Amino acid sequence: MELSTDMSEAPRPRRRKSSRQDKIVRKSEIAFMSTRKAQASSISLVSGAGIDDLHEAVLRILWELGAIFEHRETRDWLIRDHGCIEGDGDYVRIPPDLVNKAISTVPGAIHLYDQNGNRKVDTSSEFGTYAPGHNCVRIRDFQTGELRPCTLEDIRKTARLCDALGNIDMVSGLGYPSDVPAEDESVECVRAMMENSSKPAIMLAHDEKIQERLWTYVAEVAGGWDNLAQKPIALELLGPVSPLKMPDEFCMRVVNCARWHVPLVCYPATFPGMSSPISSAGAIAQSSAEALAGIVIHQLTSPGAPVMSGSAILPMDMRQADLAYGSPEYMLTGLGAADYFSYLGIPSWVGGGCSDAHDFDAQAAAEAG
Repeated sequence: MELSTDMSEAPRPRRRKSSRQDKIVRKSEIAFMSTRKAQASSISLVSGAGIDDLHEAVLRILWELGAIFEHRETRDWLIRDHGCIEGDGDYVRIPPDLVNKAISTVPGAIHLYDQNGNRKVDTSSEFGTYAPGHNCVRIRDFQTGELRPCTLEDIRKTARLCDALGNIDMVSGLGYPSDVPAEDESVECVRAMMENSSKPAIMLAHDEKIQERLWTYVAEVAGGWDNLAQKPIALELLGPVSPLKMPDEFCMRVVNCARWHVPLVCYPATFPGMSSPISSAGAIAQSSAEALAGIVIHQLTSPGAPVMSGSAILPMDMRQADLAYGSPEYMLTGLGAADYFSYLGIPSWVGGGCSDAHDFDAQAAAEAG
């Protein structure tokens, strides 16, 4: 393959025909409130020449600087077999042609099913699909009002609630159970979700060994690996580390998902001003470059394997160095990233309707709005 080093000659990715509305509805993640029957929003943050400029910036980041692949086998494979070049320090420079080649093989839609074989998620639908969040260490007990550590029973209750709510399409645990050993936490969370809801489960693994345990369990529930590949009932979330670092375990997990043909979301958590440029445009460009670096190794491993992208650009409250999930910047950068990945034809996952409030109060309403 002839590799272009002149950005002005870099080929554009193929663009799937989609309406402006399509550019929003391929998002699929956290919803504070959702109305499935309401028509999807037509808000667009990036379009036209701006989105072309954004893609050129992403290609320049990956070619002129590159990304750090800490997994030595992946790094050597990219350089030896795919025309990547060693950059400064530990960076590997990825040619624009190779990035666009990987983009061209990503499936245009992701489908997820419940345990009864019914389709619950179709990212090409005119409607968005929704799941609750994750990562909460503590919860506010709805019966006592106490702010306390999350337990495995809370995960079970959350799964039963998700199963009963018609506007929630996927089940997620919301929190980390404190009453389970760390090495078993991920598996027990998924077990609790799948035993208490038939909807597709959102999974978080912490390394490649836990990942294998997770997907082996899910394959058993699905009736085997072939059934799981044909009708996936779970989705794994994983991502690079900003700025532009592909950790050892991340590379192995991405390759595993591609080989098993199970769906994943490849997206980083980026902190403007700390691990990325502080401007929205700069943060979206860097975050997108990081996601595409992961997608490159995913699609080179198994072209056409199911993958979603997206972005979590998390502004920091500099007074306390906390993440401002309820900020308008978080939503705006999510919309911008969704526009960009829709332009590439890659389904995306972003946060929506998030709030930092602990109660359903005016702060929660303002931030979710």
